[in-house]
This record gives sequence, structure tokens and C-alpha cells, in this order.
Amino acid sequence: YTVTGTNIYGCQSSDAVSVKIKSTISTQTLSFDSLSTYTYGDAGFKLKASVSSGLPVTYTSSNTAVAIVSGDTITIVGAGTTNITASQSGNSSYQAATPVVRTLIVNKATLTATSNANKVYGDANPILNITYSGFKNNETASVIDTLPIATTLATMSSSVGTYVITVTGGDDNNYLINYLP
Repeated sequence: YTVTGTNIYGCQSSDAVSVKIKSTISTQTLSFDSLSTYTYGDAGFKLKASVSSGLPVTYTSSNTAVAIVSGDTITIVGAGTTNITASQSGNSSYQAATPVVRTLIVNKATLTATSNANKVYGDANPILNITYSGFKNNETASVIDTLPIATTLATMSSSVGTYVITVTGGDDNNYLINYLP
């Protein structure tokens, strides 16, 4: 800094003046509550963090395939794990706070798959359709990554009776598929 001295009459002095300017920037502490475990399809929720300075906190998600952050609100978009970071960058009066990271775990939602069919003795087996219950967010079977298949030991020449239809093989990133006979 360049400092020019003037006397009480407004005249500049030719004397050298040494001035020390001390700038004090305060520290701040960030507190961020732990996160609960959620399940795919759960409603969004508010994040709760604060800093000792009272300045606004910023949040980020390390995995936007699991959770998206908008302001202080989390929207769950998939099953998995993501780190949510709370930070405060500081200003002219406060140093940046040390960021705090919390892990958000989003479990798969349970999806139930069943199949049943009737056939007449001597006829070929009908198509074994699968029905589902438990979809979230108005989703349908079209979102399942690998569709399960339904099979039975009954054949065209099987004796009259009841035969089990087995549903197997499905897989999805957001759903844990539960098979019922």
C-alpha cells in the first residue's frame, strides 16, 4: 500500500511514514449432520449444515446418478452411494471453512415379480407373462435393466394338475427383484 500523510492543515509531509496494516480474517467452523440411509423412490429431503459465521453453505454430490443437489435439497435419482460435501468458501471477513463430507446410501427398492397362467390339457403352454408390484416414480417394467424370465416344467403332454411357474434372471440398478411363485 502507498500511504501519503497530510497534516491538520491539509499539507502533505515530506517525512517518510511507515504504516503497518494488519488484516484480520476470522475463521469459521462448518457443522453438517450425518445422513440417514434411504431407499430408491423415497422423497427428497433438506440437508442440514451451518457455519459459525452464518454465511450460506453450498452442497455438492459426487455421484449424480444417485442424488442431485439443488440448493439445500437432495433428490434421490438412483440406488447406490454418493458423497455429499458441505462447504463455505468464505468472504472478505471469513476464511473458507473446512468442507465436511457425509456419505449418502440409497438402497434398492423391492420389486415383486409373479407369473401365473392356465392351460388346457393338450394345448401348448401359454405365454408366461410376468406381473410386477412395487415400482416407484410411476415407472414400469420398461426400466428394468435385465428382464426376468418365467419358465415351467409343464409341457403340452403334462398330466392335468398344478405346475410351478418360476421367475428368475432379472436384474436392475434401482430394484431388488423378489420372485413369488
